[in-house]
Amino acid sequence: MVSLIRMIEYLLVFAAGLIGSFHCVGMCGGFPIAVTSFSTTKKTLIPRNQILYNSGRVFTYTFLGATAGYLGLSLREIEPFLGWQATISTVMGVLMVVVGLQILGILGEKTLPGFNLYYSFLKKAIASFIKQKGPSASFYLGLFNGFLPCPLIYAFLFKAAASGSPEKGATIMLSLGLGTIPAMFLIGIYGRIISLKLQGSISRASGLIVVMFGVFTIIRGFLPYFFKFGNTHLLH
Repeated sequence: MVSLIRMIEYLLVFAAGLIGSFHCVGMCGGFPIAVTSFSTTKKTLIPRNQILYNSGRVFTYTFLGATAGYLGLSLREIEPFLGWQATISTVMGVLMVVVGLQILGILGEKTLPGFNLYYSFLKKAIASFIKQKGPSASFYLGLFNGFLPCPLIYAFLFKAAASGSPEKGATIMLSLGLGTIPAMFLIGIYGRIISLKLQGSISRASGLIVVMFGVFTIIRGFLPYFFKFGNTHLLH
Protein backbone atom coordinates (compact mmCIF):
# COMPACT_ATOMS: atom_id res chain seq x y z
CA MET A 1 0.00 0.00 0.00
CA VAL A 2 2.81 2.37 0.96
CA SER A 3 4.70 1.60 -2.25
CA LEU A 4 1.53 2.23 -4.27
CA ILE A 5 1.07 5.62 -2.60
CA ARG A 6 4.72 6.40 -3.26
CA MET A 7 4.32 5.40 -6.93
CA ILE A 8 1.26 7.64 -7.29
CA GLU A 9 3.24 10.47 -5.71
CA TYR A 10 6.05 10.04 -8.25
CA LEU A 11 3.51 10.00 -11.10
CA LEU A 12 2.01 13.24 -9.79
CA VAL A 13 5.49 14.78 -9.65
CA PHE A 14 6.02 13.63 -13.25
CA ALA A 15 2.72 15.31 -14.21
CA ALA A 16 3.87 18.45 -12.41
CA GLY A 17 7.02 18.31 -14.55
CA LEU A 18 4.92 18.04 -17.73
CA ILE A 19 2.90 21.14 -16.85
CA GLY A 20 5.78 23.00 -15.21
CA SER A 21 7.97 22.41 -18.27
CA PHE A 22 6.29 25.38 -19.94
CA HIS A 23 7.77 27.49 -17.16
CA CYS A 24 11.14 25.90 -18.06
CA VAL A 25 10.61 26.74 -21.73
CA GLY A 26 10.12 30.40 -20.83
CA MET A 27 13.33 30.53 -18.78
CA CYS A 28 15.65 28.06 -20.55
CA GLY A 29 14.09 27.50 -23.98
CA GLY A 30 17.09 29.15 -25.63
CA PHE A 31 19.38 26.29 -24.61
CA PRO A 32 17.70 23.45 -26.54
CA ILE A 33 17.43 25.81 -29.52
CA ALA A 34 21.18 26.44 -29.23
CA VAL A 35 21.77 22.68 -29.12
CA THR A 36 19.89 22.36 -32.43
CA SER A 37 22.39 24.79 -33.98
CA PHE A 38 25.17 22.31 -33.11
CA SER A 39 23.83 20.05 -35.90
CA THR A 40 23.55 22.45 -38.84
CA THR A 41 25.53 20.12 -41.13
CA LYS A 42 23.59 16.95 -40.34
CA LYS A 43 19.92 17.35 -39.45
CA THR A 44 19.78 13.69 -38.40
CA LEU A 45 22.02 14.54 -35.42
CA ILE A 46 19.51 17.03 -33.97
CA PRO A 47 17.50 14.42 -31.99
CA ARG A 48 20.72 12.87 -30.66
CA ASN A 49 22.01 16.20 -29.37
CA GLN A 50 18.62 17.00 -27.82
CA ILE A 51 18.65 13.63 -26.02
CA LEU A 52 22.18 14.30 -24.73
CA TYR A 53 21.21 17.80 -23.58
CA ASN A 54 18.12 16.58 -21.71
CA SER A 55 20.05 13.64 -20.24
CA GLY A 56 22.59 16.04 -18.75
CA ARG A 57 19.84 18.24 -17.34
CA VAL A 58 17.92 15.36 -15.76
CA PHE A 59 21.16 13.87 -14.39
CA THR A 60 21.81 17.12 -12.51
CA TYR A 61 18.25 17.23 -11.16
CA THR A 62 18.58 13.65 -9.93
CA PHE A 63 21.93 14.39 -8.29
CA LEU A 64 20.50 17.48 -6.58
CA GLY A 65 17.50 15.43 -5.42
CA ALA A 66 19.75 12.79 -3.85
CA THR A 67 21.80 15.53 -2.18
CA ALA A 68 18.67 17.25 -0.83
CA GLY A 69 17.33 13.93 0.46
CA TYR A 70 20.66 13.22 2.17
CA LEU A 71 20.66 16.67 3.79
CA GLY A 72 17.10 16.09 4.99
CA LEU A 73 18.15 12.74 6.45
CA SER A 74 21.25 14.25 8.09
CA LEU A 75 19.19 17.05 9.61
CA ARG A 76 16.84 14.53 11.20
CA GLU A 77 19.79 12.69 12.76
CA ILE A 78 21.38 15.78 14.34
CA GLU A 79 20.75 15.61 18.09
CA PRO A 80 18.88 18.93 18.48
CA PHE A 81 16.49 17.86 15.68
CA LEU A 82 15.84 14.27 16.77
CA GLY A 83 12.09 13.61 16.65
CA TRP A 84 11.51 16.73 14.56
CA GLN A 85 10.83 14.88 11.31
CA ALA A 86 7.28 16.20 11.11
CA THR A 87 8.41 19.77 11.79
CA ILE A 88 11.09 19.59 9.09
CA SER A 89 8.53 18.25 6.61
CA THR A 90 6.15 21.08 7.52
CA VAL A 91 8.85 23.73 7.07
CA MET A 92 9.77 22.31 3.65
CA GLY A 93 6.08 22.37 2.70
CA VAL A 94 5.82 26.04 3.69
CA LEU A 95 8.88 26.84 1.55
CA MET A 96 7.22 25.06 -1.38
CA VAL A 97 4.10 27.20 -0.94
CA VAL A 98 6.25 30.35 -0.90
CA VAL A 99 8.00 29.35 -4.13
CA GLY A 100 4.65 28.46 -5.73
CA LEU A 101 3.28 31.91 -4.85
CA GLN A 102 6.40 33.44 -6.41
CA ILE A 103 5.79 31.53 -9.64
CA LEU A 104 2.19 32.78 -9.58
CA GLY A 105 3.51 36.33 -9.19
CA ILE A 106 1.75 36.84 -5.84
CA LEU A 107 5.05 37.12 -3.97
CA GLY A 108 8.17 38.86 -5.25
CA GLU A 109 11.32 36.81 -5.75
CA LYS A 110 14.27 37.51 -3.45
CA THR A 111 17.89 37.38 -4.60
CA LEU A 112 20.12 35.43 -2.22
CA PRO A 113 23.58 36.72 -1.20
CA GLY A 114 26.25 35.52 -3.62
CA PHE A 115 23.66 34.80 -6.31
CA ASN A 116 25.22 37.12 -8.91
CA LEU A 117 28.65 35.49 -8.52
CA TYR A 118 27.14 32.00 -8.82
CA TYR A 119 25.04 32.98 -11.84
CA SER A 120 28.03 34.64 -13.53
CA PHE A 121 30.08 31.43 -13.16
CA LEU A 122 27.29 29.31 -14.68
CA LYS A 123 26.81 31.73 -17.58
CA LYS A 124 30.51 31.57 -18.46
CA ALA A 125 30.54 27.75 -18.29
CA ILE A 126 27.41 27.48 -20.45
CA ALA A 127 28.75 30.00 -22.98
CA SER A 128 31.94 27.96 -23.37
CA PHE A 129 29.95 24.80 -24.18
CA ILE A 130 27.80 26.65 -26.71
CA LYS A 131 30.99 27.72 -28.50
CA GLN A 132 32.40 24.16 -28.51
CA LYS A 133 29.29 22.53 -30.02
CA GLY A 134 29.20 18.78 -30.67
CA PRO A 135 27.66 15.87 -28.71
CA SER A 136 29.75 16.26 -25.54
CA ALA A 137 28.98 19.99 -25.47
CA SER A 138 25.25 19.15 -25.67
CA PHE A 139 25.49 16.90 -22.61
CA TYR A 140 27.58 19.31 -20.55
CA LEU A 141 25.34 22.21 -21.51
CA GLY A 142 22.40 20.26 -20.06
CA LEU A 143 24.48 19.31 -17.03
CA PHE A 144 25.22 22.96 -16.16
CA ASN A 145 21.74 24.08 -17.22
CA GLY A 146 20.42 21.88 -14.40
CA PHE A 147 22.24 24.07 -11.87
CA LEU A 148 20.65 27.30 -13.09
CA PRO A 149 18.36 28.94 -10.49
CA CYS A 150 14.76 27.88 -11.15
CA PRO A 151 11.77 28.30 -8.78
CA LEU A 152 10.18 25.06 -9.99
CA ILE A 153 13.35 23.07 -9.28
CA TYR A 154 13.82 24.75 -5.89
CA ALA A 155 10.26 23.86 -4.91
CA PHE A 156 10.69 20.15 -5.55
CA LEU A 157 14.16 20.13 -3.99
CA PHE A 158 12.39 21.16 -0.79
CA LYS A 159 10.10 18.18 -1.29
CA ALA A 160 13.13 15.95 -1.88
CA ALA A 161 14.66 17.22 1.37
CA ALA A 162 11.38 16.58 3.21
CA SER A 163 11.53 12.93 2.08
CA GLY A 164 14.59 12.43 4.32
CA SER A 165 16.02 9.86 1.92
CA PRO A 166 18.65 10.16 -0.84
CA GLU A 167 16.86 7.46 -2.87
CA LYS A 168 13.43 9.07 -2.57
CA GLY A 169 14.87 12.54 -3.16
CA ALA A 170 16.63 11.34 -6.32
CA THR A 171 13.45 9.63 -7.58
CA ILE A 172 11.36 12.75 -6.93
CA MET A 173 13.71 14.91 -8.99
CA LEU A 174 14.14 12.22 -11.66
CA SER A 175 10.34 12.09 -12.03
CA LEU A 176 10.17 15.88 -12.30
CA GLY A 177 13.03 15.99 -14.81
CA LEU A 178 11.52 13.29 -17.02
CA GLY A 179 8.27 15.25 -17.06
CA THR A 180 10.06 18.33 -18.42
CA ILE A 181 11.68 16.48 -21.33
CA PRO A 182 8.81 16.48 -23.92
CA ALA A 183 8.38 20.28 -23.98
CA MET A 184 12.13 20.99 -23.88
CA PHE A 185 12.76 18.41 -26.63
CA LEU A 186 10.03 19.81 -28.87
CA ILE A 187 11.11 23.43 -28.35
CA GLY A 188 14.58 22.39 -29.48
CA ILE A 189 13.22 20.75 -32.64
CA TYR A 190 10.50 23.22 -33.64
CA GLY A 191 11.48 26.46 -31.90
CA ARG A 192 7.97 27.11 -30.55
CA ILE A 193 5.19 24.67 -29.70
CA ILE A 194 2.40 26.92 -28.34
CA SER A 195 1.54 30.61 -28.25
CA LEU A 196 3.30 32.83 -25.70
CA LYS A 197 -0.06 33.67 -24.10
CA LEU A 198 -0.94 30.00 -23.54
CA GLN A 199 2.61 29.30 -22.40
CA GLY A 200 2.27 32.02 -19.75
CA SER A 201 -1.05 30.62 -18.54
CA ILE A 202 0.33 27.09 -18.22
CA SER A 203 3.45 28.46 -16.51
CA ARG A 204 1.29 30.14 -13.88
CA ALA A 205 -0.65 26.89 -13.46
CA SER A 206 2.63 25.23 -12.49
CA GLY A 207 2.80 27.67 -9.58
CA LEU A 208 -0.60 26.48 -8.40
CA ILE A 209 0.59 22.86 -8.60
CA VAL A 210 3.65 23.71 -6.50
CA VAL A 211 1.39 25.32 -3.88
CA MET A 212 -0.79 22.18 -3.82
CA PHE A 213 2.26 19.94 -3.35
CA GLY A 214 3.44 22.26 -0.58
CA VAL A 215 0.10 22.07 1.21
CA PHE A 216 0.17 18.26 0.86
CA THR A 217 3.67 18.19 2.38
CA ILE A 218 2.53 20.41 5.27
CA ILE A 219 -0.48 18.17 5.95
CA ARG A 220 1.73 15.09 5.91
CA GLY A 221 4.05 16.84 8.36
CA PHE A 222 1.17 17.52 10.75
CA LEU A 223 -0.29 14.00 10.59
CA PRO A 224 2.03 12.52 13.28
CA TYR A 225 0.98 15.30 15.67
CA PHE A 226 -2.67 14.66 14.83
CA PHE A 227 -2.43 10.92 15.54
CA LYS A 228 -0.39 11.53 18.69
CA PHE A 229 -3.01 14.02 19.92
CA GLY A 230 -5.83 11.60 19.05
CA ASN A 231 -4.20 8.64 20.79
CA THR A 232 -3.57 10.71 23.92
CA HIS A 233 -7.25 11.60 24.16
CA LEU A 234 -8.31 8.01 23.52
CA LEU A 235 -6.15 6.87 26.45
CA HIS A 236 -8.00 9.27 28.70
